[in-house]
Amino acid sequence: MFPVMLNISGKECVIIGGGQIAYRKALPLVLEGAIVTVISPGLCDDMKELLSRGKIKVLHKEAVKEDYYHAFLLVAATNSKILNEEILSNAQENQLVSSVSDHELGNFHIPASIHRGKLTIGISTSGASPHLAKKIKKDLLDRFDESYIEYTDFLWKARKKINQSELGHKEKSELLQSIACEEYKHSVLKRKAFMELFKSK
Repeated sequence: MFPVMLNISGKECVIIGGGQIAYRKALPLVLEGAIVTVISPGLCDDMKELLSRGKIKVLHKEAVKEDYYHAFLLVAATNSKILNEEILSNAQENQLVSSVSDHELGNFHIPASIHRGKLTIGISTSGASPHLAKKIKKDLLDRFDESYIEYTDFLWKARKKINQSELGHKEKSELLQSIACEEYKHSVLKRKAFMELFKSK
């Protein structure tokens, strides 16, 4: 599959299924600002919590195609492979569709991922081994710790200022390269000094 990042803020996304797997698919969509509708007669406790916090809409029923024909993104996350296949067969050609029971049935899947501020890393084994993806995710969480939250925020702000400056292309490139290093990641003082220096130019 081709890796891609999607802006789903404000997009209609439908999850069919109310169990723990469905919850794990719904949560990242909620966090990215999607309008999430869950269709299921029952909900797991975590899904109920999302509902109580107003993070999702729920249709307490069995899904029919009229419930999801309008969705930008559709995830079939029931505990029945046959039902998931039926749901995807009823989807529109232009919809993004995924089945938790068989990645090959859909045209996308939601990979394991880590988020550290503006840093996002996706991990996928294309369905070969979710356990391996989970292990790699744990390793990456240790490697890319929470210090990357402030560091990537600094990089974003610095890049914006550099690109808005009247510096030449080569100078901009050299500056951007110079701050993408461990020294700036670990030193709040260096980051502040850089922003102050750049502000004064």
